[in-house]
Amino acid sequence: MNAKELRIGNYVNLEDKGLYKIDCGQDIDEIDSFQLGDPYCSGVPITEEWLLKFGYEYWGLVKENEFEIYKRYVLYNFLGTSNHELHLIDSNYGGVLYSEYVTSIDGFDRQYNGRMEFVHDLQNAVYKETGKELTINK
Repeated sequence: MNAKELRIGNYVNLEDKGLYKIDCGQDIDEIDSFQLGDPYCSGVPITEEWLLKFGYEYWGLVKENEFEIYKRYVLYNFLGTSNHELHLIDSNYGGVLYSEYVTSIDGFDRQYNGRMEFVHDLQNAVYKETGKELTINK
């Protein structure tokens, strides 16, 4: 993993600590001290469980065909009275299974975020769009 992708507050898997929330710049420096590709630090895969932990609600299938499944998740009133929407697109075009993400605020100004695999990617995309951190709901 490239430490330049990480920010304070991101969740990662550390070889010696398991699931870990980065809480200071020193954590990022420690991760950066390992060789790129070293298994010490790895991303946490985005799953429905993680989306629900962050407070997203599953709002159903948007579309389904033989190649793609679009699922809609909404973080209700994330920005005051505005919702943050996440459309998860599981695709198998060409026999390759991958996920893509499209986000929007109240269904407008859609941002194509491409292939995101890890929780820290989602955290960074939401922060870039909104200036707000995704946090785990207790």
